[in-house]
Order: sequence, then C-alpha cells, then structure tokens
Amino acid sequence: NHINLEFLMRACLVLSDLPLRYRVNTFTNDVIARIEQNWDGVRDAVMRTLTLVNKFGITLTGLNVLIPLVLYVYRNPGKSFLGSTPFEVTNARLMRRWLILAILNRVFGRSPEQVLTNLRRIITGQSQGTDFPATGMNTELIRMGSTIDMDERNIRAFLDSTYQVDFLKLVLLYDDNFWEGISTQQDHIFPQALFGLDNPAFATLPAEKQTLFRMLSNRIANLELLIERENNEKRAKPFEQWIQTRDASFCEKHLIPTDKSLYQFDRFDEFITAREALIAERLKKVV
Repeated sequence: NHINLEFLMRACLVLSDLPLRYRVNTFTNDVIARIEQNWDGVRDAVMRTLTLVNKFGITLTGLNVLIPLVLYVYRNPGKSFLGSTPFEVTNARLMRRWLILAILNRVFGRSPEQVLTNLRRIITGQSQGTDFPATGMNTELIRMGSTIDMDERNIRAFLDSTYQVDFLKLVLLYDDNFWEGISTQQDHIFPQALFGLDNPAFATLPAEKQTLFRMLSNRIANLELLIERENNEKRAKPFEQWIQTRDASFCEKHLIPTDKSLYQFDRFDEFITAREALIAERLKKVV
C-alpha cells in the first residue's frame, strides 16, 4: 500500500491524543499547531513501523490497522523491534500476530474511528516500556462485537479459500520474512491443466470424482508461492515428476505432505486432506 495523507493525518490525531473525527473542520489552527509540534515523533514512529511491517512480510488490505502499532512504537522511542533483546523479539511477535488476526478478521471494516479511539485508550493506559497489549486490545474488540482469533471456525474458513486468495494468506504458510523483497507468483501444486478430459488420468476417473477434483484444484491447499523462474519452469508438469527436481527442504518449506504416494494424480483428494492438516497446524503455530 502507498501511504496516503488520510493515514498520516489520522496517525497524527491518534498520536497527538486528539479527537479522531477525520473531517475538514477537525483541523483547526490549534490542532494543526499541535500536530506540527509533534510531527517529528509521528514521522519517526511511522517510518519505524513501516520498516518493521515490511520485515513481517505481510500484505496490507488497509492502513488503519497499522495505527495501533504506530502508537505503540511511538511510545517506545529508540526501539526498532528488529533487534535481538527479549523485549524487542517478544513484542515484534506480539505485533505481528495481532496484525495478522486484525487483517484476517477485518476489525477496521466498520467504525474505524471508534475502534482506534478505544484501542488508543488501551495502549496509552499502560506504562511506557511494557509489552504490546494485544490481550487488552482483543478484549476490547470482542466487547465491540469483533472476532479476533484463529479458532476452528476461522481455520476452516481459511482452508475454504480458493485461487486468487489474499497474498497474506499464502504468506502465512511460510516462515517469517521468507518472501521479503522476492517477486513471487501463485502456483497450483497440481497444475490446472491436469483437470481436463485431455488428461487420461483425469478422463478415466468416475464423474463424481472428476467434479470433486475440479472443486479441490482451486483450494488454498493446492496453492503455493514460487519465484517467477520456478513457476515458469514448473508450468503444467505433473507434481509427481516436478517434485523430484527439488531439494529435500522443499516439502517442509511449502508444507507438502512427505508421503510420496499422495503425489499420484488419482490420490489428489487425499493430498489435499493431508496438506490441509499441515496448514491448520501451521496457522495455530503462527497465531
């Protein structure tokens, strides 16, 4: 996302402890003077937060979700949360986890000004130098009617995602920072070209299994991220053949079941079930 004026001005209002009504008449001479006085600190906190979130490898669907992090970073001057001290490591993880859940649950989808007002109260209500108050913020969001968790229902909804899912969802399947600065493409593990009658292995399946396989082919459990060169090399090659050209670490990195018999095309539905189990395990670990 490109940082825009609305995001910066809303961050200024939050960090300057001003009312959050984003209207033209909000910015009186007194408010503007207060923002100008506070600008260096705001700018520094925004830049540190953007650097941190870039390291998280997270694709944003909006900018309001960053403002609680900006406020917390603002209240911890001199901390990048990229270092290796226990405080920075712990709170980088807390912020990343909270950011992921907030994006997935769209907590800023309605009444963003009220959400920011209430979360600001939680963050500023604690002493500086204490941990990111994810628990207190989540309690407040739940009180406001938002879901802020990765429970079994949300995991199932995640697994039901299909082709062209949010990049964020695929990034969650990988180690932190794995895709930083790397151009990637969504790849169908079992190529789409195989799910047509011109593929003898598909054409000989019973009709009901053909329908099932087509439906499963676009689920997130049949998707991975590959760098552009690898995706071009793979194309329509059967996965059972292509995987033999990969390093042994590929399966662990991409959450691929290690049972090689599942790579056979006629066991595609079993492959999906096995990979969904690995994805669910990964989600619980990440959040």
